[in-house]
Amino acid sequence: MSRNKVLVSSDENISKKIKRSEIDTAATRELAMIRRRIRTFFWEVTQVS
Repeated sequence: MSRNKVLVSSDENISKKIKRSEIDTAATRELAMIRRRIRTFFWEVTQVS
């Protein structure tokens, strides 16, 4: 009985870690897109001036 509880809790921890890593990858992807946008914006500004 206690062994089953341990297995369930470990599964929940793993799923939480997976969800967290998915959120992290999504956040890093958005950050990269924002950085790229800022870089292109600054590059265009410097080209104009």
